Amino acid sequence: MLKDDGFDPRKEEETGPNGRFFKSADGFAEDPQVLALIRRVKEKDEAAFKELVERYKTQVAGLAFKMVGDYEDAKDISQIVFVKTFYNLKRFDPKKKFSTWLFRITVNAAIDYWRRYKKHKHEDLEEAEARPAESGLTPEAAYFRKDATER
Repeated sequence: MLKDDGFDPRKEEETGPNGRFFKSADGFAEDPQVLALIRRVKEKDEAAFKELVERYKTQVAGLAFKMVGDYEDAKDISQIVFVKTFYNLKRFDPKKKFSTWLFRITVNAAIDYWRRYKKHKHEDLEEAEARPAESGLTPEAAYFRKDATER
């Protein structure tokens, strides 16, 4: 049984136990450094936006990669996410966590990207011509065989 040391994070006034977060109406909100960066970005400070991108680019790219499974596509999605973030930062509610908002944009962008670019699998013509013809299979049968082995 754990001993009650009397610590209750909900009773914290301005900062959490590590001194990094201020308390909002619904719990702990964002790191004050991130909120300061957001404020500077809203004032058109490009260096602040670059710092915000540097802070979150690994997590955004990782989440995008988990969703689409391709590194190059994840990089494209990350770029889309940060462009959307820049143009929609005025809609961000500072009472909420920025990372949650950003990751939701990432998930939506990955879904949109998948719908737009991956709906139909395309194969390079050079790759198809270079591959030896599979004996006795129609092109459709060869495609479905390849598709089944990729799953």
